[in-house]
Amino acid sequence: MEGPRKEPLVVRKRVKCKAAKDGQLGFVTLQTGTASPVLEQAKVYVCKEPIAITTSFDIVEGQPIRKLVVGEVMELLEEAKEDPKRSFLRAKCKIAGDGAEGWVTLKGNHGTAYIEPSKKHLICKQSSVIERLFDTGSGVLRALEKGEILEILEGAKMEKKDGDSRIKGRNLSDGSEGWFTLSPDSMVPWSPLYTAVEGTSLTDGPSESESKEVRKLQGGEPIKALDTPMVDAEGGAVRVRARAEKDGLTGYATVRSGDGKVLLTGSVSRA
Repeated sequence: MEGPRKEPLVVRKRVKCKAAKDGQLGFVTLQTGTASPVLEQAKVYVCKEPIAITTSFDIVEGQPIRKLVVGEVMELLEEAKEDPKRSFLRAKCKIAGDGAEGWVTLKGNHGTAYIEPSKKHLICKQSSVIERLFDTGSGVLRALEKGEILEILEGAKMEKKDGDSRIKGRNLSDGSEGWFTLSPDSMVPWSPLYTAVEGTSLTDGPSESESKEVRKLQGGEPIKALDTPMVDAEGGAVRVRARAEKDGLTGYATVRSGDGKVLLTGSVSRA
């Protein structure tokens, strides 16, 4: 009915990341065109030296939950404050990997920094996916949830892709109209030429259940459509009015049965 129309060039900013949750490596879209960024700078800290996470602010009174290892990522749940007795700078944190919450020493009384702010981590502002390769659509490794933390492994790079070809069409089965993407994977040109699968019948009416058989079509026999295919509302089969090239008999044949079995091979059966 209209088209094809070429959509504008799609520009995406892609970044290679490592998920703090499970260590999954892959590529994520940082931003598409001028849309709001999917990821933004995260206010998180990274463990620089092994240190315990404990149940309370007082390091002596609190019980150790576990030992943090170098590289673990955490969010501060409360502002850091100094332990006046021991001159430690302590903060309540949530560990990105396992969700453990507790108190951690950011800086010791001799100035040793155990935990430092990170400039290499991003946070998901909306649900997204992490993919195998740089190219969008290269294979989803897993879904990313809002709030997940990702470590940048490589700087952002621009991915430019031609826009899709879009066509406005009418569904000949029910008359509905709309736009669809034209691609070899989703659509192929319709051809009126078919080849019958063994056991296919040519009948005298469009209804599969109410019509009578004119004759059996032999396997490999060519037939030519006289109209575009239509869906039999009763059983969902795709039917077409056609002429057998062998003897000129006309009637109706099933292109694809209601359960998806292909009975006439040709481009339409792949669409």
